[in-house]
Amino acid sequence: MFKSYREIFAYPGALSFSIAGAIARFPMAMAGLSTLLMISTLYGEYSLAGQVNAVVVITMAAASPIQAQLVDRHGQAKILRPLVAASLILLAALTVATLYHAPRWTLYVIAALSGATTGSFGAFVRARWTHLLAGSRKLNTAYAFEAALDEVIFIFGPIIATVLATVVHPAAGIIACLLTSGIGGFWFLAQRQTEPTPRGKADFSPEEAKPLLKSAAMVVLGTIFMLCGLTFGALDLTVVAYCREIGLPQIAGILLAMFGVTSFLAAIIYGAKEWGISALRLFVGGIILMALGFSTFFFASNAWILGLCLALTGATYAPTMTNATNILANLVPSSRFTEGMAWLNTFFTLGISAGAWIGGNVVDAGGARAGLWVVIAAAWAILAVVLAGSLPLRNSLRRAYKRRLVAVDLHLAKPDSPDLHPQGDPRKKGKSLG
Repeated sequence: MFKSYREIFAYPGALSFSIAGAIARFPMAMAGLSTLLMISTLYGEYSLAGQVNAVVVITMAAASPIQAQLVDRHGQAKILRPLVAASLILLAALTVATLYHAPRWTLYVIAALSGATTGSFGAFVRARWTHLLAGSRKLNTAYAFEAALDEVIFIFGPIIATVLATVVHPAAGIIACLLTSGIGGFWFLAQRQTEPTPRGKADFSPEEAKPLLKSAAMVVLGTIFMLCGLTFGALDLTVVAYCREIGLPQIAGILLAMFGVTSFLAAIIYGAKEWGISALRLFVGGIILMALGFSTFFFASNAWILGLCLALTGATYAPTMTNATNILANLVPSSRFTEGMAWLNTFFTLGISAGAWIGGNVVDAGGARAGLWVVIAAAWAILAVVLAGSLPLRNSLRRAYKRRLVAVDLHLAKPDSPDLHPQGDPRKKGKSLG
């Protein structure tokens, strides 16, 4: 089972940048909750804490694609080193301002700047895998491994943040974010041998230079990710509300962790095998299974049945997102992969915010059971978009595949030029996406 993982980590530097990237993105699961706990405890206002956190999320979603575009054009280390340093300084400034009860406007300004300088290390790690394993079917294994790491981070990150903020000190969670972001971020960026080669805009072909969101396929993927975010934004809030309604608020974290655990296990198992089926077909199949999984919430008559439903649905999530990343890697030019990932993350983040808002209003009006219906409806909306958009996705993938073949033919016509594809001619690899 683990042969596939041994093969990808046999590449020089692969294990090191993957570990560093995992450490660097721990704040992704900790910073928001740590900020909420710190400000709500020290100021005594949940509304202020939520508003400050919302400012961070909005500015991060807006700035992320711009950051990624600069990274693709100028290199990870050149762009991200000053951004990581600025992010650490701003996060420390937010902590100091909160400890000394600074005026509210100060918190908003620092939060906005902090969000604008926060990078998406999940995208940067996957960009390195895409560069390292270009043209290889092992990319599916690498993406699945990173999806599994994301689940581990989101299982343990909130637990660590809660314990640090409630048991040690209200600011302890933010300090942990500073440490993991600094250590992981600078360690990751110090590994230059695996960094993707940047390409300036002047080097782009007319096809590569097109805005990514002008592609119908990218719009379809972005809509899917936004609806996924909406589903999970509503899900987290609804599970918490459900547990409170039945008088067991302490088990909400356990129920949500069940989703993460099965998603992690599914990602590890899925990535260990070469399926021999196009990623698009696997993606559509995964969305169908995910919609069916969320539909089981209709039968959640008690907390333990809800936990079982979450576990079943979790097993469909990480493999489906792995295939989404695989599709993106073949859909966009390799020189703009980071930007493509950043756009999808932005759509997902906006969806989470919308899901929390919609779910909160529905739960307030009709209770947790009504919130579960929001989750079910959002899941089936994802399936509807996937089915409606499968044709533009398939056509775009075919065009991208033909462009790669033409590029190889042109390159092979120049015997003195270096090998365009280190992994070999893609025609001899078979269609990774079909």
